[in-house]
This record gives sequence, structure tokens and C-alpha cells, in this order.
Amino acid sequence: ARRPKAVAAYLSRPEFALPPDRQTEIANEVERLLQTEEFSALFSAESLAEAPLTGRIGDATVFRQIDRLCLQGDEVWIVDYKTNRPPPDREKDVPAAYRKQLEEYRILLKGIYPDKKVRSFLLWTYAPKLMEISG
Repeated sequence: ARRPKAVAAYLSRPEFALPPDRQTEIANEVERLLQTEEFSALFSAESLAEAPLTGRIGDATVFRQIDRLCLQGDEVWIVDYKTNRPPPDREKDVPAAYRKQLEEYRILLKGIYPDKKVRSFLLWTYAPKLMEISG
């Protein structure tokens, strides 16, 4: 019940310099995501927001932060939010930088959860649409 006021207060912060119509657009987009039944597991108590990850990729020690990390039985789901307008319809049209980002997350999480299947997704906020990215 408090969410609409909290979202409005956040989006109206001066440092964002968002005009009122853009604030409303973003607030509506967020509400659509949170109300979409298909995404309910992403926002459940078994998921983590802004999950930090530290590990090694090749010879480098890296720090990453996952938008959403969900434990789904014997699977680990990586979910990264993207705001492209319009979003691509096919995985092959997803920018390479996004695919690389998810691959790095998969590498790190496979080291943490060696016995679980790690799956990665992009959640296109504009559509809203959840797209699995193979890896």
C-alpha cells in the first residue's frame, strides 16, 4: 500500500531531474513488473536484490552486482533489468555487452553453486518481458 508514495518520492529526487511525465512513466513501468504474475518468483522472499559477487574470472579478481538473484529449487536464476525501448525480440539481437555481463555472472555463480544449474535472464522493463539468455 505504501509503494506508490515511496516510488513517487524516490523518482522526484532532485538529482534525477526527471520531469513529472517521465516519473509517471517509470512508476507505471515498475508497477507493471511487480504485478505481472509470471515474474512473482523474481520478487519473492527467496530472491535477493542487488546481490554482490566477488570472485575470479581468469587471472582477474572481479566484483559484480546482480540486479536479482533467485534460488529456484536446483536452479540459480540471474536476472538483469534492461530498459531498452523497444527491447529486442530475439536473443541473437541482444547486445554483446549484455551477454558478456551475464556470462561473467554465470562463471562466478557456478563456483558458488557447483551442483545447481545456473540460468540467466534479461528482464526488459519496457515490454515487460523475461528473456532467457543461453550460455
